[in-house]
Amino acid sequence: MLLTCSTLGPSTAIVREAPVPVLRTDAALAEKAASIGEKVVALCAVETTVAPTTALFAEATKRKGVALEVRLVAGAWGLFKAGDRDGYLAAIADAADAAYNDGAAIVALAQASMAGAAELVRRGTRPLTSPSAGLSAALEQIAQMASRVAR
Repeated sequence: MLLTCSTLGPSTAIVREAPVPVLRTDAALAEKAASIGEKVVALCAVETTVAPTTALFAEATKRKGVALEVRLVAGAWGLFKAGDRDGYLAAIADAADAAYNDGAAIVALAQASMAGAAELVRRGTRPLTSPSAGLSAALEQIAQMASRVAR
């Protein structure tokens, strides 16, 4: 099972004994970002994701000795809720560009809904997205499981 909601991510701790693997896309994102950069900037669009995102990314970046900054993209969630997808993605891309201008080695778009903004970013490398990181982690876990079964 692949959980894409950053706000609900911490709830996976209670389902560790599930009959199928439970993966958090934001956890995969945090690990990937921490492995890349000297300074990770994680962007959040909604206030309810800031605390769980900060906790998750802080753990990953601390293990790697990487600096972390979590930023809330002001006004972005209002645009999303109003149905202004283009405005929402533009606000996130602008925040990513600002993070790169401020010295981020990598920007992580912490919510799945933010993924479309990655292609709009003009500075730095393409930001990491939780859907991409989560899918990569899921495929890796499937390959590991298949390898064990084949033995």
